[in-house]
Amino acid sequence: MKVLFITPPMGSWATHGEHRAPNQYYAQVAAYLRQEKVADVEVLDAKALGLSYDEMMSRIKNIKPDLCVMGDLLHSTGGLSVIWHFQETAKKIKEVLPATKIVTGALWFSAYSVETLETNPAIDFVAMGEGEMTITDLVKALKNANPDFASIPGLVSRDKNGKVQMGPHRSLIPDLNVLPMPAYDLFPMEKYVGHTYWKPFAELLTSRGCPGACTFCYQWSLYDKRNSKQDYISWRGKSHETILAEMDLLEKKYGVTVVVIQDDAFNVDKETVKKFCEMKIARGNKIKWVCLGRADNWLEEIDIMPLMHEAGLFMGLVGIEVESDEQLKKAGKGVTLQQIKDTVNALRNANIATVGTVLIGLEDDTEAIIKKRFDELVQDKFHTTAFFPMVLH
Repeated sequence: MKVLFITPPMGSWATHGEHRAPNQYYAQVAAYLRQEKVADVEVLDAKALGLSYDEMMSRIKNIKPDLCVMGDLLHSTGGLSVIWHFQETAKKIKEVLPATKIVTGALWFSAYSVETLETNPAIDFVAMGEGEMTITDLVKALKNANPDFASIPGLVSRDKNGKVQMGPHRSLIPDLNVLPMPAYDLFPMEKYVGHTYWKPFAELLTSRGCPGACTFCYQWSLYDKRNSKQDYISWRGKSHETILAEMDLLEKKYGVTVVVIQDDAFNVDKETVKKFCEMKIARGNKIKWVCLGRADNWLEEIDIMPLMHEAGLFMGLVGIEVESDEQLKKAGKGVTLQQIKDTVNALRNANIATVGTVLIGLEDDTEAIIKKRFDELVQDKFHTTAFFPMVLH
């Protein structure tokens, strides 16, 4: 069984500049398939390689995969717009390789799994939520003469009459440390760059879930709709040894100099962060890093911020989102404006640059409200800001 993971030739957020990173969904799922010895795996990153659609399709025809996998875990790839590229690539593949099966998954596709199969006949399956075990079970099923796709937890498929069917609910992976090292060897690692200037570059995911439950968060779309709210907020993080082993691999084998840890809340577990920083310094790992964190978690770590800076942290992201405690509460943020202000001051005092995220286009937004939101940014003196337009249905 030959499984091909495909990133089409697409751009990134315009504000990110030149920005490319290994697809973490592919890196982790491919590594798991290889560990379980169920398939030969390959990655085709047309974006990183600078291929046109025609050049990408020529390579796919030569590879002749049995199964193609498409999807992404990170909003940094380009938000919801990437869906169009995956959808179009699926159609092109079916035109030239009609026997090849196609599965999509991760961000956006998990939330729109049924709709995806109802509107795009070129896509055969959607793997909801965490894809490692679901796609492994799919590969095993495809080897059978009469596969029972409906019995695979987390998989959305079609029955013999073309009706969309949803497999049983799949539980979340409780311990991420059981997962193999991401399969970076499958990627053109020399091609990746962060925000035009950081290279060689990578984006990491060291945890899943978030202790918050913000109503606006895009991460809800990573999960099976049947998951409980408790599943979403069940933050699960890798150990400091596992995280550092990945960073050591990236530095020593691939020469990576900067990484962005894209977890929604990297610093939930203070003890893990502390041990990670101490071990990183002791080992002499020189990779510079950026991470995202909640204000309440940042404030619990003021005493170790100098240690984090010494270990290479040069920028921290803080969600300001809205302009008042009332709005923060309404959004389910679970922090106050004062906590956000205190976090910014603490990071600045530790010589760590700050990025503030701001939402625009909420249901009650007016020009006056948005201007007040900007005033909060000026007052708190973030080094830079990231604005997220909201799409309401």
